[in-house]
Amino acid sequence: MIGCDGEPIVGVINGKVSARDKGNGVVHAIVPNPRPPTGGGTPATGKCDLQVRVSDSGGIDSNTLKTIVDFKN
Repeated sequence: MIGCDGEPIVGVINGKVSARDKGNGVVHAIVPNPRPPTGGGTPATGKCDLQVRVSDSGGIDSNTLKTIVDFKN
């Protein structure tokens, strides 16, 4: 889920897990620059709230990670 000065946008993106080190892995995913929910329009700029949950192939979810992303054009 990503929120940039308005209603949050909910979606799903795919990622890949890198090699594990001491039981921990790193997930690499591309987060697209969100556009207004009405479609089209100018991509977001500035700071947006981002919440991420990761699910494994068995359907087990991780904890929720919350952070701020700074989009720059």
